[in-house]
Amino acid sequence: MDKHRLHIATGILVLFLAFALRLLFFTTSITHLPASSDEVLSILQAKRIAAGHTPLLVKANTYQFPVESYLSTPFTRLLPRNAFGARFIPLLLGFATTGFLAFIMLQLVPFKRSWPALLLLLFPSAYLLMLQTAYMIPQHNSLLLLCTLAVAAAVLHRKKREYPACYAAAAGLLAGLAFSNHLVALPVLVMVVLFIMLDEHPHYLRKSTPAVLAGLILGTAPYWLALRFLPGAYGAVTGMDTIPKAISKLWPYTITYTLPRALGFNPCHFPDSRETLEVMPGLESVWGILFVMGLLAGVVYEAFRITRYTIRNRWPTLTTGGLFTGICAITLLLFVLNKRSTVESFRYLLPLVVFYPFLLLPSPDQPSSRPLSLVRTCGILVVAGINILMTIRLAESWQTPGFAVKQANIADIQPAIARLRELGITHACASYWASYRMTYETDGAITCSQPINERFPGWYVPYKAKVDASTNVAYVLTEGIRFLKPHIFDRHLATMGVTSQREIHGDFVVYHDFRQTESVAARTLIPPDHLVLSASHNSAAAIQANDGDPETRWMTDGSFQESGMWFQAAWDQPRTVSAIRITYHRYYHDHPPLMDVRLRTETGWENVTNGIPGTIDKFEFLNGHPVYGGIARQTIAIPPRTARSIQLVINQPNPRSCWSICELECFEQSASLPVTPTGPDRQ
Repeated sequence: MDKHRLHIATGILVLFLAFALRLLFFTTSITHLPASSDEVLSILQAKRIAAGHTPLLVKANTYQFPVESYLSTPFTRLLPRNAFGARFIPLLLGFATTGFLAFIMLQLVPFKRSWPALLLLLFPSAYLLMLQTAYMIPQHNSLLLLCTLAVAAAVLHRKKREYPACYAAAAGLLAGLAFSNHLVALPVLVMVVLFIMLDEHPHYLRKSTPAVLAGLILGTAPYWLALRFLPGAYGAVTGMDTIPKAISKLWPYTITYTLPRALGFNPCHFPDSRETLEVMPGLESVWGILFVMGLLAGVVYEAFRITRYTIRNRWPTLTTGGLFTGICAITLLLFVLNKRSTVESFRYLLPLVVFYPFLLLPSPDQPSSRPLSLVRTCGILVVAGINILMTIRLAESWQTPGFAVKQANIADIQPAIARLRELGITHACASYWASYRMTYETDGAITCSQPINERFPGWYVPYKAKVDASTNVAYVLTEGIRFLKPHIFDRHLATMGVTSQREIHGDFVVYHDFRQTESVAARTLIPPDHLVLSASHNSAAAIQANDGDPETRWMTDGSFQESGMWFQAAWDQPRTVSAIRITYHRYYHDHPPLMDVRLRTETGWENVTNGIPGTIDKFEFLNGHPVYGGIARQTIAIPPRTARSIQLVINQPNPRSCWSICELECFEQSASLPVTPTGPDRQ
């Protein structure tokens, strides 16, 4: 076999191994790990897009333009509702990203000199490969593809001078769209625009600058539209830390823990968890320190080159080396400044992880010395070998029994679904990590919602209005998922006087057939027009707590809370009162820490309940089931007593706040239940 054929055979073998490694991880994932709520949201949203909707944000999220969902739309009817269907399109996006990265590399440096760095694209960080082939954090594979395409267009702008405006516009559009898709693309956006504008031939700027800016405006349009029409969009993800705190995050944990594990050295078992591989303990710290030292050296070198070009050409020029060095450096800088980044936020380093192999390319302008090339090649081969080893170990860990539950908290939900089908229940509530799986795996036959938006409180919750309006709803909960767990829900039911059928099916507890206890069900609202409200302070405004509008309120206008302040409701005739409900709405912060309840009976005023804290109702009981996420209300149950008036009296005040009540409702007890006697005969 001659040398040429040997090279071809070796190349085919390497490509086969790269494909086999990805196929191994993909088949492992769809065999051992059900699709998560994160993953299935893209498909569920794609169904909505196919029906004519044009969302600006990912379902239930305050950020991310759902590019992945738009790309998945043509295939939603063809894909099965299982792990394969949820991961197939992102898998293709991952393959496309790798292909375009290789294209960029070959545009910059011929294969004969770039093949070692190409190995790091074929055998990348085990963490990156996990995201591209095994578990797809929503929108991240589309993000990486858009970033890669933006860089490719920027490079072609330098290489193909025939159509500078076209390539510049494409680079701006793709970089802007990547930014709209996820803010983590900001380093790519900044460096691509600078790369277009800091061209070594300034005369191209007359065409390129307007083109790249026009493309950028168009690409970021979804971001600006979301800010304009969806109040609160992106607000939860744009906080920045102070410089001292950022420095403390950089060292030690970013350099010695987060960065090297994102680069593939002892990565996390599952994105983005605390559990990590420990194949070669301590190696990750060494790699992190070496990487940052090399990156700093690269930043200094590129700054020197820009200065030299500026002096020589009287115009600053950004080279391709500066492009990739800038992407990596800005990614690391924004990571430590990001208020949301933690020690496990590996995904926020993805632009660095994807583009760092380009830092290892030899200079296209200058031939490197043979010893330097040998050292570079050997180092890259070692890193690629470690990446392969870590990927295999990671895939093996996914095959261990119980991995889906122990590491990913993704238990098999089919036993619970089967029970709901037996009961004829088509609407359910579950915590985020399980809710949308039920809708996806049943292809909409069971509509499941979060009780509230658990990740972004106060934000829109998909399917919630439909579930809340249903009269036959189940709650499907598990102790393995944070937020609303069975033991918490049990406590809420007891507190609110609600019973249910409670059944265990696999890892989940199914609650159904909700009923209020007899005493709670027997409460009847006293008609508001039968109430007369008054107060110790600002009594003229007390009527605003009885107008049926929670947006209006009574408050101790100009007076802070004091012990003995009272708010009173009287009615037209003696009634057997059993509970009151206070609506605080958005003024819960104005509640007293402790209150007393007094009743005016035949013998005068009597204290019936003392020292009541301002505890908000856990849920409302509507349409025969608990409904979370309503406005802030507090129900105070009292022993049923015949009385003409009721008073809320401040026992312990908050001296730095006024007292506000938006609505006060009073309930009387059904005559069929016993009444606590009043006066001298009361025991």
